[in-house]
Amino acid sequence: MQLINPEVRIETTNICNASCVICTHDIMTRPKGIMDTEFFKDLVKQAKKMGAELISPFGFGEPLLDLDLEEKIQYCTDLGLETFITTNGSRCFMDRMHDLFNAGLTHIRFSIHAINEAGYTKVHRKLSWDQTIDNLAFTKRLKDEFYPDRKVSLTVIPMHGETVNQVRNS
Repeated sequence: MQLINPEVRIETTNICNASCVICTHDIMTRPKGIMDTEFFKDLVKQAKKMGAELISPFGFGEPLLDLDLEEKIQYCTDLGLETFITTNGSRCFMDRMHDLFNAGLTHIRFSIHAINEAGYTKVHRKLSWDQTIDNLAFTKRLKDEFYPDRKVSLTVIPMHGETVNQVRNS
């Protein structure tokens, strides 16, 4: 069997630290956990044989809560695959981001559902606006200085009546 879409998403963890008001994670009934690294590698190997070019090791949880994520990213890199994650940004600390980029992480997207602290804390109930914005800024500087071939992006979803121009200019 060949893949139609060359991106394969593999949820390595469904644990999350955010408790966002827009997410049903808090009422999820399936067991919460982190995928075994060897099982992940087996899935990636199968996906590569089917034509995968990009592995996205994230899903319903915060991928940076998977403490083996660097090893999983490195495995994908060693197989010649690109990697992409979406994160709430709360765990993007300096050493971690260096390790992820060194492992070959191709693209990281921050998902932030506000343009200011007041809106952010209404949506991301357990996270810090200042910490997340600092992590985003650091990650962007790190990428620009040491990893220019990597991509850092941001998704801002207006949740409080903001206009497109307000989002763009924030």
